[in-house]
Order: sequence, then C-alpha cells, then structure tokens
Amino acid sequence: MEQRNLKVSCCKAGGNASKNALSYKLTLPVAWIKEMGISPEDREITATFENNKIIIEKVKRNESL
Repeated sequence: MEQRNLKVSCCKAGGNASKNALSYKLTLPVAWIKEMGISPEDREITATFENNKIIIEKVKRNESL
C-alpha cells in the first residue's frame, strides 16, 4: 500500500451554480492512475463514500457488449 498526503483544490463553481457555490477537486498521482488502467479514452470510475472514506474504482467494462 502506498500513501501520500494530497491537497484538495477549491474554486468557485461556474455555470448556473449559486454565487457562493464552491467546487472541490483532487489531483491523483499519475502512477496510481496508470496502475488502475485509466486512460483518456477509458476514464470512467466509480466513487463510493463509506465510513468517512472515499473509494475510487475503475468501472469494469463488460467485454461482451
């Protein structure tokens, strides 16, 4: 298991959001993304919030589709 301390970016939300709305983003290390098999062409993930933890998993594609 590899663990890193990361910072969350916070910025004003755009579009039709209220004037005080904020958007939060997290940048993940490239090595982790590559190990998960995420690419610009195949980047869909499932994020789960459970017991104060965020779990990020790559969506498994059904090869028979």
